[in-house]
Amino acid sequence: MARSERDGGTRSADICGPSHGVDDQVTVDIDSLTSSVESMMSQNLIMPDKGIEKEARSCYAGPIDVGEEDFVRILYLYHDLILVENQIPWLVLEHLFNMTAEPGNPTTLAELALHFFENIFSFNPPPILPSYQGKKHLLDLLRNWLVLSSGKEEDGESGWEPIPSVTNLLGAGIKLKAGESSSILDIKFENGVLKIPKLLIQETTEVIIRNLISYEQSCPKCTDRITSYAVLLDNLINTTKDMDTFTSSGIIDNWLNPDEATQFFNKLYQDAYLKKYYYLKLCQEMNRYCQRRWPGWGALLMSKYLGTPWAIVSIFAAATLLILTIVQTVFTIIK
Repeated sequence: MARSERDGGTRSADICGPSHGVDDQVTVDIDSLTSSVESMMSQNLIMPDKGIEKEARSCYAGPIDVGEEDFVRILYLYHDLILVENQIPWLVLEHLFNMTAEPGNPTTLAELALHFFENIFSFNPPPILPSYQGKKHLLDLLRNWLVLSSGKEEDGESGWEPIPSVTNLLGAGIKLKAGESSSILDIKFENGVLKIPKLLIQETTEVIIRNLISYEQSCPKCTDRITSYAVLLDNLINTTKDMDTFTSSGIIDNWLNPDEATQFFNKLYQDAYLKKYYYLKLCQEMNRYCQRRWPGWGALLMSKYLGTPWAIVSIFAAATLLILTIVQTVFTIIK
């Protein structure tokens, strides 16, 4: 997981949440760090949290071998709130939010956090409902929002079935279309049409998706929804031509160069274990469709002979001439 995060552009020194507070490889001297930012921190934000320090410690898997005051400081000073290893317990974030929120403001912490992330994956984000509340930490909230917006938290199926790249699927007669769903996970295959919701790819996308995958890998109760999504896109996108197909179809809004975007999907879920594949049935249906002959022949005819208006006119003229010749031959025989 640490290797994956470094590849995703995060600094190794960022992996320093409470569980890494005493790791020699990532620890920054607490005294020197706190002294440099002490003037920017309010003691009335740090010191009251000693009251929930015991409850916050219980949110971590192992013992945190630092003192009470240092532990509280680590929660605020050593964090990148999206890295899975740096997750701060939700109760700590909510405690801070309640201390700083404007009186009478009905906005919850969950709503505020999701509004911050709503355009990370798409310019058509899922709605933010009041029922979306934080339970564990920020990453858990973000994952629940993505998963629940695509429907109920369904489990996948054991097994995995590879599919051809999108270029080969188009050659087999499958059509590609941008899905209208606001959830990036809501991918469908109906009547020979693969519908994939729009996805925005930018520098932060890889880091966020990788940490969501890492969270699914480390959480026994989480289904592999995000991991399955990464596996499916990796199957579909193998070359820059595949990426160009996705961008030209309006599915991917790519803010990276084509090579970087292609590599992004190819290395997104390194070393991740897929317990159950959410898109197994979809892949099986596409493979069965590809084995049919007529869709492939039709796609070949369209791409090779009907790709331009002049080609269509030529085919139509040739067909008309052939029909007239046949009619003339029939009349000649009758006479």
